[in-house]
Amino acid sequence: MDRAAPNIGNNEKCILIVDEDRDDWDTFREIFGIIRPSLLLKFIPNGKDALHYLVTAKGYPALIISDIHIPCMNGFEFRRALLNNQRLRNAAIPFVFLTLASSMINKVVSRQLQVTGVFEKASSFSRFRMVLEGILASSGM
Repeated sequence: MDRAAPNIGNNEKCILIVDEDRDDWDTFREIFGIIRPSLLLKFIPNGKDALHYLVTAKGYPALIISDIHIPCMNGFEFRRALLNNQRLRNAAIPFVFLTLASSMINKVVSRQLQVTGVFEKASSFSRFRMVLEGILASSGM
């Protein structure tokens, strides 16, 4: 179960994680439970549902972590939709991609989409923890 209310408040330290891999959700929970247990985590498996959630939420997450390769609306389309929504664009929510392949093309497109960073998912727990710590640092959390 997510450690987040259905609608988050603007002052809550909540991270929205958009990723279809439920095994990764467990890893996120475990690592954030160690490095920042006070954070609330909200998991959504695809871009379309994540966009709907953000449009209807009363507040904003402190950070969005999204995979690029997600169903219904990929990460690039999801990010474009956020930028095309004036309310969400004005909220200036830090946004990072966490994906299996951080190719040069992904990095170029991400820069065009004003993404805070592109990070590669690590295969080991300790490396994944280091990546998530880097994400928090790069987003000012």
